[in-house]
Amino acid sequence: MMNKLFESQWKATKSALCEGRDLTHNQDGSANANKRKVMETVLENTRRELKLLENATAGATNAASVATLNKVILPVIRRVMPTGIANEIIGVQPLTGPVAQIHTLRVRYADTVPTVRSGVTAG
Repeated sequence: MMNKLFESQWKATKSALCEGRDLTHNQDGSANANKRKVMETVLENTRRELKLLENATAGATNAASVATLNKVILPVIRRVMPTGIANEIIGVQPLTGPVAQIHTLRVRYADTVPTVRSGVTAG
């Protein structure tokens, strides 16, 4: 029953949680189109995990605990995600699944100068 109620109201819940200036702008007022997309992905990931938890084997969980999670975890995500400093200083990309690859870009010096040797990693 809880699953049907949660699913029937999911679009409205997600829409309400993705409203607000804090999801479109940084704390300094500059625009940040990525914050809303990150929030949407995190909410979808949370929804998927809550559905898995609700459909777990009998005795592993009960509907009351999942209902409590719905009431607690979604507002916590809404409060914490937009205010994290990571959104301000680095690129944030939530995982869409339980496993993913992380790519990094390492800058190497091309020329040798008095204080730096060619081929050395910057930073």
